[in-house]
Amino acid sequence: MSIKTVVSGIGRIGWEYHIPHVVAHPGYELVGACDPSGERRDDLVRDYPGTRAWADFDDMIAQAGAQLLVIASPTNFHRSQAIAAMEAGMDVFCDKPVAPTQADFEDMQATSERTGRKLMVFQPQRLSAASQMIKKLMNDPRLGGVYMVQDIGNDYHRREDWQTRRADGGGMLNNYVSHALDRVLYALGGAKVSSVMGVMKSVACLGDAEDVVKILANTAQGVAIDLEVNMADAQGTRYITVRGKTGAAVGQMIEGEDLRVTLRWFDPAAAPPVAMQEGVAAAGRKYRQPDALPWQTETWVQGKDPTNFYDLLHDYLSGGESFVPLAQTHELVRVQQLIRDQN
Repeated sequence: MSIKTVVSGIGRIGWEYHIPHVVAHPGYELVGACDPSGERRDDLVRDYPGTRAWADFDDMIAQAGAQLLVIASPTNFHRSQAIAAMEAGMDVFCDKPVAPTQADFEDMQATSERTGRKLMVFQPQRLSAASQMIKKLMNDPRLGGVYMVQDIGNDYHRREDWQTRRADGGGMLNNYVSHALDRVLYALGGAKVSSVMGVMKSVACLGDAEDVVKILANTAQGVAIDLEVNMADAQGTRYITVRGKTGAAVGQMIEGEDLRVTLRWFDPAAAPPVAMQEGVAAAGRKYRQPDALPWQTETWVQGKDPTNFYDLLHDYLSGGESFVPLAQTHELVRVQQLIRDQN
């Protein structure tokens, strides 16, 4: 049986991703969507005959007879729209960022628990090549135990849209960091952050929100996270590094969404013996003795997980486990709030 679905927002993400995926999936039926733009509403009913377009969100919720609301509206609308839909008896699939603040998300979570309606956040970077690379390497014995993951995703963009305005819930902490930090925490097995330090700056964008975010965090699982999202980096630095005691791997974008991963490691059993020096006088007055380690390398192409996110959502709505549990979303927004408060 198809799930009757409505979409809030016929903008970029709603129009280019959510609506086409709902229409293409046999498990959903697109009833319609709402948007204040008359032009966008006209586009919907023209390209998707049989659907209905509303100018007012409340009218859509009251009239559509839908079972699922997909939220693809700007960030500041997420809390009120999710709560209204759940109180009306609908489940909710919300695009990231789930909400502007931790308190807003906690209101949404409390409504889900009170009404018994399901709430899941769209976090597609869990399926990305970067996420799959980290997951693959976490238990690779050649690394000798992972102690740090570094995720650097920089570019230079004089961005001018609403996502550069604080008042509209913009900024890279809510935007790209919601992807990057979530994929790292997920790939680390749903890691909990024990301490975090973050820096935010507004540099190249035209608005007043941050377009530079640097995060250093420790996890309760013993892995450090070094994460950077910088839209004012003229070098366009982009890579993922997983570091362990006896090896490290770096992944760099090659084509589309694939990564070329190079792993360098040594076998401790094949390494020459080394002993700790006694006293404080360095042998031969050298502060770094030669260490001829038997380094090895391996290279491969890491692709993303091809799973359709709307399959994962359908499984959850049909009684399965959530691919993005609310407890993990809460940890993400908690860390973001700590960084926001620091700045």
